[in-house]
Amino acid sequence: MIHLIDNLETNGCKVELKSTINLTKTNMLTKRQEEIIHAAFQKGYYDCPKRITIKKLAKIFDVSQSTMGEILQRGERKIISDHFSR
Repeated sequence: MIHLIDNLETNGCKVELKSTINLTKTNMLTKRQEEIIHAAFQKGYYDCPKRITIKKLAKIFDVSQSTMGEILQRGERKIISDHFSR
């Protein structure tokens, strides 16, 4: 990263580094996926029997049922893929 900043400054750019984060496997979900999967977990979507339906989750987040299903499925795939690639 320092090399990038030096290169930009050498080429006349003014650079101000405001923050940094360490990317790890825990950052694998998008913020939206994490928010929705966390809410689904908290509200009992992953319980057996489910305490909330995908329809109700979709309504909470103001998206269609199909969009909610896709967000959950993509996030779940990332989590499962990470688990099995260890």
